[in-house]
Amino acid sequence: MRKAGYARPTPLQRKVVPLIYAGRDLVVEVEGDTGRTAAFILPILVRLRRGRAGIKAVVATSSAEDSRKVEREFQRFSRLQAGRSAFVFALGAEERDRGEHRSLSKQPDVLIGTPSRIIDHIRRGNLDFSLLQSVVIDRQEPEPGFADDLKFIFSKLPTRKQVLLFSRALGPEADGLLELFHRPVHLSLADWRQSEEQVGEWFIEIAQAEKPRAVGALALAEGAGALLVQVSGKEFAQKLGRELAARGVQAQVLWEAMREAEQERIRGEFAEGRRPVLVSTFEAVRRHSLRSVTHVLNADPPPTPETYRPTSVVLEKIISLGTAAQHQQLQEKLKVKPEKTSLPDDEQVLAGAIGEILRRVKSDEDPAELARYLRLLRRHAPLGRRAEVAAYLLKQVYGALGAQPAARKPQAGPGLRPAAGRTPAPATGRTPAPATGRTPAPAT
Repeated sequence: MRKAGYARPTPLQRKVVPLIYAGRDLVVEVEGDTGRTAAFILPILVRLRRGRAGIKAVVATSSAEDSRKVEREFQRFSRLQAGRSAFVFALGAEERDRGEHRSLSKQPDVLIGTPSRIIDHIRRGNLDFSLLQSVVIDRQEPEPGFADDLKFIFSKLPTRKQVLLFSRALGPEADGLLELFHRPVHLSLADWRQSEEQVGEWFIEIAQAEKPRAVGALALAEGAGALLVQVSGKEFAQKLGRELAARGVQAQVLWEAMREAEQERIRGEFAEGRRPVLVSTFEAVRRHSLRSVTHVLNADPPPTPETYRPTSVVLEKIISLGTAAQHQQLQEKLKVKPEKTSLPDDEQVLAGAIGEILRRVKSDEDPAELARYLRLLRRHAPLGRRAEVAAYLLKQVYGALGAQPAARKPQAGPGLRPAAGRTPAPATGRTPAPATGRTPAPAT
């Protein structure tokens, strides 16, 4: 799932994927970008039994456009699997006898289409369902006759099969489909959203000239799985990219006028976790959703609610930088209420830097090359002094950037440093504030 753009499973995926693997029939209420398509695609691909060619899964959609979208997602996941890719075919909106018949004669593993188009090929004798394992009903909008068409299709299917329904509304029409299921598990929005973490929203008051340093400090201290830094223009994005590179943070810069192929490459590396930080203009993100983002850092004032909180199914935290006036504008114009906090202290920035080094050692560095340096260290530094060598190198790299360890005993964990004159609120289950240097006073 990471390779397909998910830093971690969405709340919906965490709830339904184990049930699908267990073979249960499901009736699920969904809305928005919840990761539902991946929730049923991955188990279907994993469970496809090789051997005889033939239709093993059918996905019924509300429109031909939805069919093509599901087909693209199947193909994307299938390419990421080891071994032979699944043969997936989506029926078009209209009859294309010769082309569709030729594709169906090759016996696809997965057939996708609207009920009316599936019925068309059933009546032509083009479909063999003897190997069928799964049926997915991915209903975006209620359609006249949708339920009746499905009942006709099910009359032609084997008795033993798994049936999954994902629908925007579980109304009377959905109830009319229940006869097609075997002891289904019903999941309303509230059922699977109970595990959804609330997104923390924070604001750090800071001058424009101090933003590059603040972005660098936050990128290290947060240790985000996938950090998106948003700005208004290309020049500022490039400036922040240079600041992050100076701090040893692997980041890429994206803007809307960049060649499309280059944009695709950058988005792909970010989605797959190869580059955990992306600095982008608001417009470049608006054109292409980045659903694997865990943390958003708005270094400039977002122009719209959609840019303030980009589409992401795993979003944990939003941090905005700006003046007191811009904080007020966020509340009035975008109707959001980020809480004020402060930047992390130097000790936490250094702790984040060490974490980034360890991450890169594990994922990026050549073990043979590192072993050469380890041999040098063991040969020339006494055992009891090697930690001092590491500390000195850390000081040389990050001390030059203004980060100095705090002259105090470290706290047990990161905490919220409240803005002047404010008392920390009691714990509410919100995502913790950006890592800072002071533990909040206990709630009273």
